Amino acid sequence: MTGTARFWASVSEALATQPPSMIVEARGLTFIDSPGLQALLRARDAAAAAGVAFGVKEPSPGLRRIAEICGVEDLLSDP
Repeated sequence: MTGTARFWASVSEALATQPPSMIVEARGLTFIDSPGLQALLRARDAAAAAGVAFGVKEPSPGLRRIAEICGVEDLLSDP
């Protein structure tokens, strides 16, 4: 919960600056569960609503696996 709350705070702060794109670099991610994946999906949706391109760069094997299991591999593409 704490990690997802901090992540969402960072996403909200970044979106407030109206960037053209937002990239989450995830190569060092050692663990992700369903709330973590939900946070990434929420960030993607918030970015889309703000007109900001969103992508996940260098997803860790764990992130790639959970995205594939959940059928959201498109989340892992660069914008």
